[in-house]
Amino acid sequence: MKDRVRQLRTEKLGLTQKAFGQKIGLGTQAINDIEKGRNALTDRNIEAICNTFGVNPDWLRNGAGEIFLAEKNLDDKETLIRSVKSEFDLNDKETMLLRTFLNLEPQYRTGVLKFAEEFSKTMAAQMGVEYPERVEEPLQKTDSEMTLEEAHAQLDAEFGAKKRRNKGETLTSLVSTGTNGLSKKFWNSS
Repeated sequence: MKDRVRQLRTEKLGLTQKAFGQKIGLGTQAINDIEKGRNALTDRNIEAICNTFGVNPDWLRNGAGEIFLAEKNLDDKETLIRSVKSEFDLNDKETMLLRTFLNLEPQYRTGVLKFAEEFSKTMAAQMGVEYPERVEEPLQKTDSEMTLEEAHAQLDAEFGAKKRRNKGETLTSLVSTGTNGLSKKFWNSS
């Protein structure tokens, strides 16, 4: 079962041990111990994994059947990811990239998008293809137009960014900058 937990977390969900654990109410060390076989999954842990990620309990317990249950049991994000995977015929790596991107905090997504835009401009120039200078972005909602959930998400994102800045942590300290120095330019913009 430990190998299936690791496969689910890394290959199918694209989550770190910390992010995976947070979603099911366990710490990083507990996930590490489960994946190393030092601790067994409890029934409560199995239920949390299956309910949170739409995983087939038979697959998790004994490897039988499909990994995921039918889409009706999945949350909106996972349903969206599966829909995009199907519509655009994404392979597992492309799907994992999409899932990882969607699980990033908003300020990190902004850094990824800035890097991707610069990369796209460079590739377009090398291929002799015109790159559109501006893509219309949706207007930002005012505070009075936001739902309570949207306001909470924005506050959480802003608080998380401030908390990390106060600790002196930046994304460049978390990832390698082996992309000809381009990533450093974008990751530091929170």
